[in-house]
Amino acid sequence: MIVRKIVSACTSSAIMLIIYSAFEEIAVSLFLGMYLLPIVLIYGTTSSIFSDLITKRLRGFYRMFMAFIIHVFMGAILVLFPMQLWAHEGYILILDVDSLLNNFFFVSAILSAFIFWFVDELIRSDKCRKIQSKFRGVLNKIGDLKI
Repeated sequence: MIVRKIVSACTSSAIMLIIYSAFEEIAVSLFLGMYLLPIVLIYGTTSSIFSDLITKRLRGFYRMFMAFIIHVFMGAILVLFPMQLWAHEGYILILDVDSLLNNFFFVSAILSAFIFWFVDELIRSDKCRKIQSKFRGVLNKIGDLKI
């Protein structure tokens, strides 16, 4: 489970880096990615493990939906809590949806949480496990060709 979470964190950070590169220069996106990766690795992985513990007994679509809600909520809390603490008009920002959607950090946190959830669910799926087993089979055959 931990390996899946770390792979999900690295993949979602790489996808966010590509998204940042589409809107800004490469240097700016690499600078943002330098700070994004540790946050996603530490906070995102912890939040995702917390989500798995809460949704452990649920099955099917309901488990996926609840995991999605928890991931996005934890991503929003990452930005809203410090915003509320250090902004002198923070209470206005939380109630004003337009200012939240224009806040770069809030949108980045929500998008990162969504991508993390999506990649984690994709890796968890049965189709991905079948592809992994086929890939391992091919790698084992290639490994048998060693001299």
